[in-house]
Amino acid sequence: DINVDCMVEEEYQKWQIEILNECFRVLKKDGSMFYNHKVRVKKNEISHPLEWILQSKFKCRQIITWDRTSSPNQDTCRFVPTTELIFWLNKTNKSPRFKRVDDCLFKTEVWRLPPKKQKGHPAPFPIEIPDNIIPSVAQGDKIVVLDPFMGSGTVAKSAIKYNCDYIGFEIDEKYIDMFLNEKRD
Repeated sequence: DINVDCMVEEEYQKWQIEILNECFRVLKKDGSMFYNHKVRVKKNEISHPLEWILQSKFKCRQIITWDRTSSPNQDTCRFVPTTELIFWLNKTNKSPRFKRVDDCLFKTEVWRLPPKKQKGHPAPFPIEIPDNIIPSVAQGDKIVVLDPFMGSGTVAKSAIKYNCDYIGFEIDEKYIDMFLNEKRD
């Protein structure tokens, strides 16, 4: 089992680089990876995801800021962190498969959206985020969506909604069970 919260920072970053490079390996030439991560704080020092992203094989096309509008972290020794970052990664500097759909919820690089609450998961990902990305990448085609940190399956639900196939990985069996046993709309 991997306990991310107990990992030494260097070990955590090495693990993230390995995951990113494996995603790079299986990604199509014109594909995109949207990698969500917040700035980490360990021993009162931050580490920014760009520190390890730039050590991976990916090129960073854009950084989208998810303004969560609130935070479960109420630590009084710093300003309350309310943002997470979504890194749009590609294999090359050439234009990837993407055309922003007309009815997308967010058109700018700052997405203001409070987190959703979900019984049984401490930090569920709002479906509006993959719902904003997948149609613009799929462009009506049936693509394969890969989620290496599946959690409660939000990205998979969005992929299904847009008639795409998905592959998801999750190390916590209770989240896999939650996704598999959830009633589908």
